[in-house]
Amino acid sequence: MNNLRPLILMPLCLALLVSLFTHPLPADAKWGFPKATKALQATPKQMPAKAMPLLSPKEEAVVLYNEGVRLFQASQDNSTQSIGDTYRLRQDAKKAFNNALKLNPELVEAHSNLGYIELAESHAKKAVPYFEKAVALNAKHEASVAGLAIALNESGNPSRAIELLTSLTKWYPESERHWFNLGTIFQQESRNEEAIDAYKRALLVNPKHPPTFFNLATLYHESKQAQSAWTYYERCIQMDPGSALALQSQNRILQLEKSFPDVINSKPPIEEKR
Repeated sequence: MNNLRPLILMPLCLALLVSLFTHPLPADAKWGFPKATKALQATPKQMPAKAMPLLSPKEEAVVLYNEGVRLFQASQDNSTQSIGDTYRLRQDAKKAFNNALKLNPELVEAHSNLGYIELAESHAKKAVPYFEKAVALNAKHEASVAGLAIALNESGNPSRAIELLTSLTKWYPESERHWFNLGTIFQQESRNEEAIDAYKRALLVNPKHPPTFFNLATLYHESKQAQSAWTYYERCIQMDPGSALALQSQNRILQLEKSFPDVINSKPPIEEKR
């Protein structure tokens, strides 16, 4: 069924809030934008009272970086600003991050955030070099490796993205988003058994994540395992009733009831143990 499509979860940018990305998206789902990294701490030397501290180039880079973080975070407040305002804030954030890198080219987080801005603007190919630079500086920088995986997948290199996400699940096995993203790309590539395994690993970490239930349901729906599909659609609805994803699940259940009335009207599957 071509209209059964998975969701994908955007990774944290240095341990801040998670945003949802899709590849590809259900018709009524929306892109979420990645969050900027936390501000870094500059530690200028102690100066006499009322005197302005003199900053080293690396400390000045941190100041510029933090300004970039502020602007990037502000660009994500879509409820109170126009598209033009969002664009200008992102451009100003890019400028701040680039100026920080002129003073300190090894500022991993600045490279990573430039990559996330490009992803937010749907420029996956432009994002790849920024993430690659960040990973070259720190091979296990979680946000950068995760961002690189998403950028590569969006640029048409899912095999490399799978390699990176597999590494992340080994380094951070308790991170649901890495298992979820891995499952999404497996599903995208029709590697359904591996996708199911990855999604169930994600549910072991977070058993209350509606997109994981929805994606599992679509896999079972596509393979005509109606009872299992029904179960996961129902769980998606229970986790987030009234949401767009719950509405999609309700519509899919109606499709199942029409296509498999004998199965759906029978006793529901027993709840899986975890």
